[in-house]
Amino acid sequence: MKNKPAIVLSLLLMLSLLAIGGCGQPVEPTPEPPDTMTYDVVLYFTNMEYVETGDQSLPVLLTETSEIEVGAEEEPYHVLLKALSTPVEEAHGTMISEQLVIHKVAYSPEGSDLLLVDLAKEGLTGGSLGESLLISQIVETLLANESLAGDRPTPTRVQFLVDGEIVESLMGHIDASAPFESKQ
Repeated sequence: MKNKPAIVLSLLLMLSLLAIGGCGQPVEPTPEPPDTMTYDVVLYFTNMEYVETGDQSLPVLLTETSEIEVGAEEEPYHVLLKALSTPVEEAHGTMISEQLVIHKVAYSPEGSDLLLVDLAKEGLTGGSLGESLLISQIVETLLANESLAGDRPTPTRVQFLVDGEIVESLMGHIDASAPFESKQ
């Protein structure tokens, strides 16, 4: 029984050494934000049957749901517009062609709910139907995807620019000097 205090003391010493040994362990770093974010989005495409027939009883735009991946340095709304170049459904068309260059999509510094879409002059050709479809396709797609705003204000209007400037019209048929709102 003389050894009982020695055993207890030895156990306490070993527990102390184990506890002290754990103090030198590195602290787990805070996880880095992911390099890309994935968003579920709604894309608006032109209804090819409407375009071919002109039947006013048909919807002008049709929707598709999709996923987009946005890199940490990318503007989600710009990536969204790039996704409009490739419809999945056969009955869906698009006015976003390889010839259409989208310089950038950004929030306006003058209006927190206003998105600016800056297009290159080259590639902006077509008739009034083409211009109307291009504007509708872009405006409806941008304004339907509130989740892309994140902690920023939800956009409710879209202003088109051509090579950084507000213009009267994109293709010469529709007034584009003021912001557009959703018609949906």
